[in-house]
Formats: sequence, structure tokens, C-alpha cells
Amino acid sequence: NAFCRDGATEEKRANSRSTWELMKESITAAYTMSMKSKRQLKAFDMPNEPQLRIFLVGTHLSLLPKDPEVERALLDHNKKVLAEMDNKPYDSNRVFPPKEVAYKGAGSYFLLDSQLQGDSKMKDHTCKLVNALRSQLSDSRYRLALKVPKVWFCLQLITSSVKKKMWKFTELKEFCIRCQFIQGVDADGQLLALLNLFHCLGFYVYFELSEYKEQWICTDATFLYKEMSKVLSVQYGPSESSSPELRNLKKSGEIPEATSEDLFQELGIDADIPTRWLLEVLVKIGIAAKMTEKICYFIPAALPERQIDLPEASVATLG
Repeated sequence: NAFCRDGATEEKRANSRSTWELMKESITAAYTMSMKSKRQLKAFDMPNEPQLRIFLVGTHLSLLPKDPEVERALLDHNKKVLAEMDNKPYDSNRVFPPKEVAYKGAGSYFLLDSQLQGDSKMKDHTCKLVNALRSQLSDSRYRLALKVPKVWFCLQLITSSVKKKMWKFTELKEFCIRCQFIQGVDADGQLLALLNLFHCLGFYVYFELSEYKEQWICTDATFLYKEMSKVLSVQYGPSESSSPELRNLKKSGEIPEATSEDLFQELGIDADIPTRWLLEVLVKIGIAAKMTEKICYFIPAALPERQIDLPEASVATLG
């Protein structure tokens, strides 16, 4: 979408490379988490094994300037994506658009106009591509069949429709027992199985964090990932009138534990999310590292992108 918004100047192409670096980190994290989820789901009765599929979707085709230079940049970017994903462990999980509906030069992406603001030809292209996406997503070979209590999914529907997104473990347990989503002497075991399953399926976010005394459950994973993105995309936010803590995060990638609440408030992260819990979750999923000597959290994705000129190494022969 960087090309669609801004054209194809050298500066914009540099920004698109930064965007691609973020995309690679997201894809790698998704692949790592899917492998872990696959191992966890083996505890359930499944006729087929779940498989990760990766779709790259561009959504603002109508904003793409009709300029040969832009199309050349798009083609170059497409080649870069193909080259950098080649031989990666998740390369075989990629799903490409059918050649007959793929936008010229963008064979790696489902590049469409989500706003349907273009001409009739572009709208027709978007409809064909959306239908191709739906066909891929509904492919019965990839459906995950699980034998679990139906009331569990009733719980998921209820919790996804209420405003409350963050629950203490004890609160959710009490709610589930009262509404008979779990019952009997093994209620604790049922709740843990439910939470692990919904976490693997991407409905909930739940981690048993030994470093954090109170366990929390987010019953809307999309909500939490949106809040996380405010930390990861800090370099792309406004820099005017920012606090010393925010400037330090942009410069060093560090979040001191003592000032983390004020920093998250400045970033606009939802106040219902416990600050320390979110930081520990970032550590758990490999986005942050805890630096005990500095009493802070280090987030590499928050660092500015820069080209480092390495000094030439002097090599001496052995012997």
C-alpha cells in the first residue's frame, strides 16, 4: 500500500522496504506460533492436521497512480518479495492469486480495491479477486474438524459480542461455571483446555505467565494485536511534542518498567490492558526481551531503520 498512497519516488520505495521488513517479522512470528499451536492441538481429536496458509493482500489499488514508474516499482517489489521468501520454512504455506485475475506485476499479492472506488474495469477485477480469495479460504481440504463441546463455541460468541475484552482468570472461570459452559469436579481442567484451544484457533489470547502473578485472558485477539501494533509501529507515528520516554523508545527500542504505564498511555494503548502483562506477553511471543540489568524491555522492531557501514575486516592467513 506504500506505492498506492505515495507513488514510487526513491524515498517512498525506501519506506516500502521498511513496511516489508515489518511484514516479514509478522509472517515469521505467525509461522512460529502456528507450529506451536499445531503441537498443542494434537491433544484434541482431529481427523486432519491444521495447516498455516499465508495470504498477502493489498487493499488500495484505486490509489495506485497510473504511471509506468509506479508499475516498474511494483514489479521490482514483487520480485523482492518472491526472492526473500524463497527457501524460507513458510514458503510452501504461501497462497498466490490465480494468474488470470492477478494484477499485472503483483503476482505475490491479492491486490484489490477494498473501497470499490475505481472504474468499472477495476471493480470487476476486485470482484474476481475477492471470489478467488473466498474460494481459497473455503477449501474443504484445510478445514479444521474438532470434536469439542458446542457450549464452548457459544461462550466464544458471547464473549466476542460484549464490550469487555480483558478478563481475569478468576472472573472468566466464575462466569463459565455460572453459565454452565464448564461444570463438574474437573471445571479447572475444562477451562484450561478451552483456553488453550481458543488461543490456538486465534479467538483468545492466553498465556500462563510465571513472571506475572495474575493471569489474564483477552477474549478478542484482534483487539489485542491492534493495541500491540501501536508499540511496533512507533517509528511511523508523529514525533512532535513527544515525551522523553517516547523519544527514548524510538531511539533505543527500550521501555523502562518504571515509566511503561505513562508511555503506553501516550501511545494510546487501551487502559483495560494491564501494562506489565502486555509487556510479558510481548516477551513470550518473541517480540520483546527483558533486560534485567536495566529493568526494562527491549523491542527491536521499535528501532529506527538505518544502514550500517561495517568496517572492512583485516584478514590474516593462518600458519
